[in-house]
Amino acid sequence: MEQLAPFVPYLIWGSVIITGLGFALMLGFGLRNVLQGKINPLTGAILAIPAVLIGILYFVTGTWADAFILGVIILLVMTSLSLLISSFRVMFGL
Repeated sequence: MEQLAPFVPYLIWGSVIITGLGFALMLGFGLRNVLQGKINPLTGAILAIPAVLIGILYFVTGTWADAFILGVIILLVMTSLSLLISSFRVMFGL
């Protein structure tokens, strides 16, 4: 295991670069599909909520760890409220 120790920083940077490239490709192809009309812009905006929320929380808290933890909590509450509202709508036939 000690033989791999010098390569660890390069492996970490390699995984970060590959993850960043994957994210950039997803963003690029998503924007292309919105521009070509294959995706409703409202759907794209809803899918961007977690990223935007975490970005805002990073600037508020100052650390990525706190931003992700608060983001998960806020998104969990939002999901629970949307399920509750949806179930009330079905139950009362609205």
